[in-house]
Amino acid sequence: MRTDNPARPRATLWDGLDGAALVRGCSSGFTVLVLGGLVAPAAARLPVFGPYWLVVVAVVAFAVAGMRTGHAVRQATQGMCAAVGSYVLVLPLVLAGGASSASVWQVAATLATAAVVGGAGGAIAGLRRRGKARA
Repeated sequence: MRTDNPARPRATLWDGLDGAALVRGCSSGFTVLVLGGLVAPAAARLPVFGPYWLVVVAVVAFAVAGMRTGHAVRQATQGMCAAVGSYVLVLPLVLAGGASSASVWQVAATLATAAVVGGAGGAIAGLRRRGKARA
């Protein structure tokens, strides 16, 4: 027995997302990841910050990607998709660059981090946008 209204289409994951902003978010996150990876050999020489350089770059890249929500209705979903997209774009470069020993768990953990940080960035961008609209 069907309980939903057949005249009203079901919402999908992509409803309410801004496609152009999604591409911009993926591109921004990808750019931060690539530039951070290129600076990594020099940053590794820093005594305190060096070992954590790539982790910090990844979190910043996912936040930057997630903040590009544009006119999306569902900002957290938009941010999550943009951050995960930026990681998916850079993953072939990472694997081709000698990190072919990256485990499935490491890739899965980074994808989960991208989803959480990107979703949080999108939610924060949505709150900032609503705050500006009220002012």
